[in-house]
Amino acid sequence: MRFLFGLLIGFAVGFAGALLFAPDTSPLRKEQSDGDPKRKAIDDFGRNDNDAGGVQGVMKALQKQMSEAVKEAKKAAEEAEKEVHRRFDEMVAKQPIDD
Repeated sequence: MRFLFGLLIGFAVGFAGALLFAPDTSPLRKEQSDGDPKRKAIDDFGRNDNDAGGVQGVMKALQKQMSEAVKEAKKAAEEAEKEVHRRFDEMVAKQPIDD
């Protein structure tokens, strides 16, 4: 079962990486169709030069949200640790010292 989960996660990470780091080929396409206006019209009809643009935008937004969440979690952890240390110091100060 762990193997299947690992395989699924591996494919998901690979797919996301392939979409995020795919080369932009739009300048090459434009160079090929610049000569003939009819050819350019046929090539441009119904085609989006940035096929993965929507997915990249979503992934960047998720990455930004994730980094903000991590920052907030670290800040909350530091505040909680300070609170624990403060309470501990108060508890130790209230304890009578036996000589």
